[in-house]
Amino acid sequence: DLASLVANAAAAIQTTMPTPKEAIEVLKQAEKDIDGILAVMAQHRDSTEVQEEGCEALGNVACNNDATRPTIVEKGGIEAVFHAMTQHSHHEQVQEEGCYMMYCMVNLESARPAIRKGKAVMDAARNNFPNNGNIQYCLNIVCRMCNDELALRLEQMNRGSRFGDRRGGYDDCGSG
Repeated sequence: DLASLVANAAAAIQTTMPTPKEAIEVLKQAEKDIDGILAVMAQHRDSTEVQEEGCEALGNVACNNDATRPTIVEKGGIEAVFHAMTQHSHHEQVQEEGCYMMYCMVNLESARPAIRKGKAVMDAARNNFPNNGNIQYCLNIVCRMCNDELALRLEQMNRGSRFGDRRGGYDDCGSG
C-alpha cells in the first residue's frame, strides 16, 4: 500500500542521508570532491552550519587548485553558494565563506557571468555586514574583476573608512 511505500522510502532516505553533523565532517575532509561537496550542500540546504562548511570547502578547492575552477563552474558551484548565501542571508559566516569562494573564482573568466548574476546577493552581504572586513575586501576584488557598478559603490563606500586601505583578510589565492 501507499503508506508503507512512503514509510520505506523515508526510511531509505534517512539511512543514506547523513545528519548535519556527519555532513560537516564529510565537508571538512572533502579536498577535491566537488560533486560530494555539492551533494552534501543540496541535502542540507536548511543547515546553516553545513552551508557555511560547504562554501568554505568549495572556496578552498578553488583557491588551492586552479584546475578545479572550471569544474566548479560547470557543476553549478557558484549557484550553490549563492543559494546558500540567499537562504542564510543573516548568517555572517555563510556570507563570509560565500564571498571568499567568489573571490577565489573571479580570476576565471568563464566564472564571471555566473558571479555577475549574484550581484544582488553580494550587495546584500555587503549591506548586512558592513563591518566585516573580509566580506568587504573579497567583494571589492570580485566586483573590480567583474568590472561592474557594485565595484564603484564599494570603492565609494570604502573611501575614508577603516576598510578602504585593507590589504589583510584572506591570502590572495585568486591570482592563478
